[in-house]
Amino acid sequence: MTRYLVEVQASNVPDNLAGVPLAVEIFDQDGKASRNVLQLSGEPLKRDVPGEGTYLVRTTLPSGRVISSIAETPAVADENGLAVGRTVLDLQEADALAEFWREAKSFLGALAAIQESVKQGAPIPPWVASWVNELLARGKENAGGILQSALAYVLDKIGLAVLANLGGEDAGPTIEPPPAAPILNFRCGSFVEWEAHGAPTGSTIVLKPLQEGTIGLDGTIPAPMENIRAAHLFEIADSTKQIRSLVVWKPGINRRPARLSLDFSTVGYRSGSMLSASFDPEEDPITASCFEYLTRGAFEDARLGLEALVPLLKQGYAEADPIRGILAGYVLYKLGEPSADTFIRSLCERSPDVADVHVLACAQSIAAGKSDEALLSFNEAFVRGIPAFTEGIKLLRDGANYFRDLHPQDESVRQLARRASAIAAAANFDSTLACLRLGLDLDVRFL
Repeated sequence: MTRYLVEVQASNVPDNLAGVPLAVEIFDQDGKASRNVLQLSGEPLKRDVPGEGTYLVRTTLPSGRVISSIAETPAVADENGLAVGRTVLDLQEADALAEFWREAKSFLGALAAIQESVKQGAPIPPWVASWVNELLARGKENAGGILQSALAYVLDKIGLAVLANLGGEDAGPTIEPPPAAPILNFRCGSFVEWEAHGAPTGSTIVLKPLQEGTIGLDGTIPAPMENIRAAHLFEIADSTKQIRSLVVWKPGINRRPARLSLDFSTVGYRSGSMLSASFDPEEDPITASCFEYLTRGAFEDARLGLEALVPLLKQGYAEADPIRGILAGYVLYKLGEPSADTFIRSLCERSPDVADVHVLACAQSIAAGKSDEALLSFNEAFVRGIPAFTEGIKLLRDGANYFRDLHPQDESVRQLARRASAIAAAANFDSTLACLRLGLDLDVRFL
């Protein structure tokens, strides 16, 4: 009896995904998806499938990038009775245009087999229409009118109906060149204290100066020379001071540079910073991947990594690196892992000068119904400055809302709640590291 299998391998695995368990979906002829795990440091994934035919294989990386390929199971089995359809998921980084053409080429490669099956009376696999829609949407989003025309040509050539309105030759938006990136300078300091300033809800963060310099042309923020126990706070501004933001960062054990990006398109509708910043995920691929999945709301994908992460944490995996520990704390808390309470308490002992650990302790205590302990941690978070991660800012805001309702007459609680609200309003929630717009409600002063 013939056994039909789909075998999936990954190629060009970047360092920041080495060892990460990747969720892979395999769609059969009826459009049903099976969810599988491909270990990026192990053997190929092998999955039993119903029979011969064309199968769509798809995965979503922690960054949100979707990669698809096709596996063809043959009609004739080998000498071992196996009919194996093999495919490769190419994880090589590419820009949006190259990514589109790579997937379009993959689609064209599957077309011949699909058309041959249709000639023999087999139905078109249900996932074909979905894939065309996704391909069309990404093409239109990433390259405007020029790519729409190219996409219309590809879809016309493969003989499938265009499933969205491409419009006329003038329908595509004009592609404007991006504005020249300004030269950004930074001043780095360590947190000293909070002080009130002129605005009714205004707060100033007082910093002890550490160093200053210029952001690299590629957006890199160099790792601070001083390895302090608390987080580093960077005031970043252009020469006109029209772009002024505060970036919070605690370098990991490898002290790699952080990465900064600037999005001019958000100026008109976002109250927070137009800057966003991220750390180098190569410092810790497994924890960083789980964290990235969480920030995108892909909780099930994050749980796959949790199965690999928890045993490592029990072996002391996070004790040497505060960033690894903090990221793991967010992952355990957000996924409701039973060991989260004990782990977060140990974080507070190992890294008491980092605000994130106290924000996590506050959130964990609220979840456990321990309001008094939570309030102590909430206060301690402000004593330590500002969380290094935007997830911490969100939890700080949630804590403020909780305590404002719990203690409506307590002026000290109301003051901290106002400060937390100002921080949240200044934050870019699309940034991994905390990026806060500086201005009337929130500012910095160097000693």
